[in-house]
Amino acid sequence: MFPLPFGDARYAPIAAEDQGRVIAAILNDSAEHAGKIYPLYGPKELTQYQVADILTQVLGRKITYVPVEIEAFSEIWKEMGYTPYIRQHISAVAQDCRDGVFSGTNDLVEKLTGQKPMQMLDYIVKNKALFVTQQEKHQTNPNIGVQCA
Repeated sequence: MFPLPFGDARYAPIAAEDQGRVIAAILNDSAEHAGKIYPLYGPKELTQYQVADILTQVLGRKITYVPVEIEAFSEIWKEMGYTPYIRQHISAVAQDCRDGVFSGTNDLVEKLTGQKPMQMLDYIVKNKALFVTQQEKHQTNPNIGVQCA
């Protein structure tokens, strides 16, 4: 299960490494970019349902997106021990997604860096270890959790 507060919103997630390349390009020629604002997007708009489908494909197990209301999600995270700051941040991002603030795509990442932004599938494949559960880690490495004397 993949509970998140983004509803049915469509947006184009951008990988941190794409953002990093853009920042490096701007810093390499800061005079050219002074005073400019660059709205950055990933290469394709997706819903969380589509992200769950990609996760299912890569991880080889069914991932189901379950939309949760923003307030309920914040309460769940509060119970899990997340700080008020991160809960407020994710709540604001979720509302912006629902309102279409992050909708759309453009080619600024490629124009600024000479490289197309990373597709969601490629990001998940590259970072698959981030999406593996503790149980799966134990199954693939039986030495995890073994106490040595």
